[in-house]
Amino acid sequence: MTSENGLQPEMRIRLRPDVAIEDFERKSLILLMDSMQLREINHAARRLLSLADGRRTVGDIAEVLAREMGGDDAYAFDQVVESLSEMERHGIVVRDVALRLIEPELVRHATIMADPDVVFWHFRDNEGALLTSANGRYILINATAIEIWKILAAPVTVSYVIEHMSNIFPDVPSDEIEKDIMEFMEYLVDQRFIGDVGESG
Repeated sequence: MTSENGLQPEMRIRLRPDVAIEDFERKSLILLMDSMQLREINHAARRLLSLADGRRTVGDIAEVLAREMGGDDAYAFDQVVESLSEMERHGIVVRDVALRLIEPELVRHATIMADPDVVFWHFRDNEGALLTSANGRYILINATAIEIWKILAAPVTVSYVIEHMSNIFPDVPSDEIEKDIMEFMEYLVDQRFIGDVGESG
């Protein structure tokens, strides 16, 4: 699954606050604290993450790696975007964006994204929890909501979320899926778990 809105050269990327890295001689391990999973990464991926500090843009990172490897800038950029996009989908990195608050009734026409500072725990096969530092709110979410939350790691429109979930649940009437997703999106906006990134969808 890919987001509608790919990474652009001017975007900034940083490690998620609930991710830890332990370095060893020949490899590094990433701990995803939300799901208590360990992922092994190689030296190239570790170097990429060291540059994703929230200050450098995607373009800056590609330029640094192109110089270090003596490669072509365009090729380096494509490789960086591919790697960071994959890390974004796995909840390792997040876009450093300023989310705007919107009224819940406007969410249908916005490009939305999960607040990077919201902590997500996946503590059972079909249950998780979200905690926002903005207001201290805490909610439990089911397996379907967890799938939606994963989609919101990158900027998307509600129509994209509806289409994605309709593909997962083809036997559920589309109007029922749309109604449930709209209610969930409006709730997440109202509780400040997600916001508008201001991109056209």
